Amino acid sequence: MKRVMKWVAGWFVLLAAFLMLTRPGDMEYYVWLLKKHEIHCTIDGGTTSCWKGGQPIEEVSRSFHNRLLFTQVRDIYKEGNKVYDIRAVGVFHRYYDFTSIQIYN
Repeated sequence: MKRVMKWVAGWFVLLAAFLMLTRPGDMEYYVWLLKKHEIHCTIDGGTTSCWKGGQPIEEVSRSFHNRLLFTQVRDIYKEGNKVYDIRAVGVFHRYYDFTSIQIYN
């Protein structure tokens, strides 16, 4: 029984280390954002400017959390009467999308 527990603990530690090493970063998020939502952002010092379709888009809020095993991102952009609530979880060098787009009159 002790031998099985050592194997299980060893595999768990190995999986956790692999998840930590393959957690995507900030730059990978901006590449994903451009591919998935066609929002292009540039970082100049401490200022971030974003465009969609060549037009500037307002960044309302940004939340980027590097958790132990994954990355969690939530951005809110506003373009005219559209609000893009972009939520993503990053693991294994990929982001998974949970976005909602709301249109107001």
